[in-house]
Amino acid sequence: MLEDHAEVVDDKKSTTESERSDDLRPKKVGPRALFSTPMMTKITLVMWVNWIIVTIGYYGISLGIGDIGPDVFINFFLASLETT
Repeated sequence: MLEDHAEVVDDKKSTTESERSDDLRPKKVGPRALFSTPMMTKITLVMWVNWIIVTIGYYGISLGIGDIGPDVFINFFLASLETT
């Protein structure tokens, strides 16, 4: 029983420093990783749709900011709230 544990310890000692540092290096990941699993695909597509909706909404509010309030100072105040 002890011999089995000794072999495991010896195996761990046989790894070199370069092999250990290879494990710690970050893996190179590309755009294909966004579609690597069904869950990642779902999250990616939901984020893209949300990004488009928020962008169009912000653009629409920015175009109509002049008609929001009755006064130019109120319009400026509301426009500054919208951009923050």
